[in-house]
Amino acid sequence: MVAVGCQMEGWKEFRDGKFFSGDVFVDESKEAFMALGLRRSGLSDGYGFFDPASWAAVYRSWQRGVQGDLKGDGFQMGGTFVIVGGKCVYDHRMQSPGDKPDVDEIEAALSAALKAGPERA
Repeated sequence: MVAVGCQMEGWKEFRDGKFFSGDVFVDESKEAFMALGLRRSGLSDGYGFFDPASWAAVYRSWQRGVQGDLKGDGFQMGGTFVIVGGKCVYDHRMQSPGDKPDVDEIEAALSAALKAGPERA
């Protein structure tokens, strides 16, 4: 597993907080984000401010003791991609800051791909 961030801002805190145990890469040019068609929150969607899922995510983070700040690019949406045998078997592109992938869908896609074998996935 790997993670790709779009800035160095907050990288040390992310690493020190042990939020992810895999390799972390930083794409400050955001070329990967653009190539994958990952959107940016903006004026048209109220910067995610009116999205209940965004507020729920803030609350969950607060409950876990994760303090936020307004540093860095909070408008670049991310995604989750599962690649097996060179083929993308699952992708989720965030639509708002509180959007997150469905873990059951990820597990089902991964399980199906592994049962088919990496050469047929």
